[in-house]
Amino acid sequence: MKKICFIIPSLEIGGAEKVVSLLANNMVDKNFEITLICLFTKVDFPLDKRVNLLVPAFKVSRSIKSFLKTLRYYRRSIKRLKPDLIFSFLEFYNEIVMLSTLGLKQKTYLFDRNSPYMKPQNTVHAILRKLLYPMATGVVVQTSKALKLLQKEKLNKNILVLPNPISEINFEWQPNNDKIITVVGSLEEQKNHKYLIDIFFEVGNPDWVLQIVGEGSLRKALEDYINDLGMKDRIKLLGKRTDTYEILSKTTIFAFSSLWEGFPNALLEAVVMGVPSISNNCDTGPEEIIQDGISGFLVSPGDKEKYRKKLLFLMSDEQKRLDFSQQGKLSKKKYLLENISKKLLDFCGIDL
Repeated sequence: MKKICFIIPSLEIGGAEKVVSLLANNMVDKNFEITLICLFTKVDFPLDKRVNLLVPAFKVSRSIKSFLKTLRYYRRSIKRLKPDLIFSFLEFYNEIVMLSTLGLKQKTYLFDRNSPYMKPQNTVHAILRKLLYPMATGVVVQTSKALKLLQKEKLNKNILVLPNPISEINFEWQPNNDKIITVVGSLEEQKNHKYLIDIFFEVGNPDWVLQIVGEGSLRKALEDYINDLGMKDRIKLLGKRTDTYEILSKTTIFAFSSLWEGFPNALLEAVVMGVPSISNNCDTGPEEIIQDGISGFLVSPGDKEKYRKKLLFLMSDEQKRLDFSQQGKLSKKKYLLENISKKLLDFCGIDL
């Protein structure tokens, strides 16, 4: 039985964390021995009981001492488990994993998931990235733009473009005139919710409601802003939810306004469910999911007036919503978990 280790800081709510849980559950069904090496105990996604979960005995913090403990913990875990493959997720942690495997001969694949245009966290991170990424067996990115940038930087020669998989979604969008606009995303700067709130306010159609699914550090600021606009009855902060798919199935439009993304799970899931969608076309992600004008609308970040006009058009044109829905559903096969898992294992030279 081949052994695969997934290394990720935690399995709390997040895009990479969801992908890890999906792939781990899928691969344990294929008779692999799966171990997740994490730094924190909280798990927000379902895990098959056959998946092993490791967490350290020490408390992780932002200190040199904690960094060295993490390095030692990774190395000792890998030496004990002797995995055939290591899948490491998230920038900076990828570099720690590579440091921990120096001198070991495990095949290590780094999943580079944020926007490729994001700068390294600091000079040390930039240096480690440049030195260690070429030493990995391979690198997995989410978009063709990310591939081109890594090739330009000569960070690794063995690179796979692998979009996020989708789980089995037991809900499908139902055409409706309930006049609800939904966005799913953490209440953080990256998701740019204030921008969408401004656009919704400028649209001015009193029959429509905007609901934001997600939690984060900007909740209080957004609540205050919504109240200042006098929109608390029409803009709802729903918080973290476990029934997101059901919410999406009953919404009228999905609106996305992120400033940057690697490959946005929330947008992907909305589109393949058939929810008529409009999105900021940030550097990477949305244009891989939506064909502008065919399966949704893409708008350049910062072009608030165009976003407002496109949103208003979608709100008023039921046939366009139906057209977008039909085209979005057609893309589902490309992202099915089974297909994504097979593509990854093929890349790693594993025959099923």
